[in-house]
Amino acid sequence: MMTPLEAWQSIGLHTQPLPATHRSLASATGYVLSEAVVADRDVPPVNRAAMDGYAVRAEDLASCPATLTLIGEVAAGSDATPLVSQGECVAIYTGANVPPGADSVIMVEETEAAGTTIRFLKPPRSGQHIFRQGENAQRGEILLEAGVVLGAAEVGVCAAVGVDRPSVFGRPRVAILSTGAELLDASEEVEAHQLRNSNGPMLVAGLTAAGFEVTHCRAVDDDEERIVQGIRDLLSTCDCLILTGGVSVGKYDLVPQAIQQAGGTVHFHGVAIKPGKPQLFATTDAGKILYGLPGNPLSSMVGLQEFILPALRRMAGTPVERCRPMLKVHLGADIGGKTGRLRHNMVSLVSDETWGMVAMPVTHSGSADLIAGARADGTVIIPADVASIPAGKMVHFCPWRTIG
Repeated sequence: MMTPLEAWQSIGLHTQPLPATHRSLASATGYVLSEAVVADRDVPPVNRAAMDGYAVRAEDLASCPATLTLIGEVAAGSDATPLVSQGECVAIYTGANVPPGADSVIMVEETEAAGTTIRFLKPPRSGQHIFRQGENAQRGEILLEAGVVLGAAEVGVCAAVGVDRPSVFGRPRVAILSTGAELLDASEEVEAHQLRNSNGPMLVAGLTAAGFEVTHCRAVDDDEERIVQGIRDLLSTCDCLILTGGVSVGKYDLVPQAIQQAGGTVHFHGVAIKPGKPQLFATTDAGKILYGLPGNPLSSMVGLQEFILPALRRMAGTPVERCRPMLKVHLGADIGGKTGRLRHNMVSLVSDETWGMVAMPVTHSGSADLIAGARADGTVIIPADVASIPAGKMVHFCPWRTIG
């Protein structure tokens, strides 16, 4: 049985970014750059005003109060270039090019105007209130490295330097196949021996929230032939197939052999983690990945967060070291348990006057207790060789939802 780290290393070894493509800025949010974004010119390209006011020569106002003659104006977007000579000034507005001869901008609030005579109340610093040419970036400078996820600011940078169709890695499409004769749809009436399929919708929600497209979500009985056919059918629609249930070692745990019959190569089956030990990872010759999750919903959620989402981020082009984001938080109460497997303990985040956000353990009755899972913001990770951690210690926190 692999350790969680060994399992992740196996996943990283057998997953590669999808081919790159060019996307419009309107549709590129959430995608990962496959090529760096470079400044096509200096930013700003020339000296520009940082305030509304007057462009002046600082030496003309070494002693204030003093007056200068207004000879014109330059607005943002204007190509006007009035020459500022001794004793003159130009009205200027935020973002406008500083006219030749001027070396400073004085805020309008520090002046008094009487027609074309402008009285200045205090002397400027040379260069004040000016965005200098190349101050933010110089032509040819790398502004966004390959591997960066395009968010709002990054899309803005692309637009600012004329990259209207950035090169990005593809994003993997995912399909879900739940196994079990006891599973019915959420809309159906159930008998005492039946369950509504909660894993499928739960996984769809988690994948969608992370920005991944789910092509299909369906369930199938515990029949090996039907599972094999379901695997083959769904692999034709996706880059990653997630199966839930049927991955342990019981009579009806048919997923491992079904994956192999459908052409998959199993790289691990069993991870020293709690909850979620009977997890499975496989690939096909075509580079698609298959992941088998236990049927218990909390085990499935841990597998999704710990392994599947990181694998999908890797396929989407995220560098390996950034595929498994974690935070560090203070533990709000003691946590204990058995050693031997790395443990994901469910917690909720609460505000604390001393430590800010702290992680409070969520009481649950086992890995099937999805009701308790809905009260959790994520899990804290307890190493396999640690029996207990006291309140106040810093621990690694794996979020299940957006915090804030």
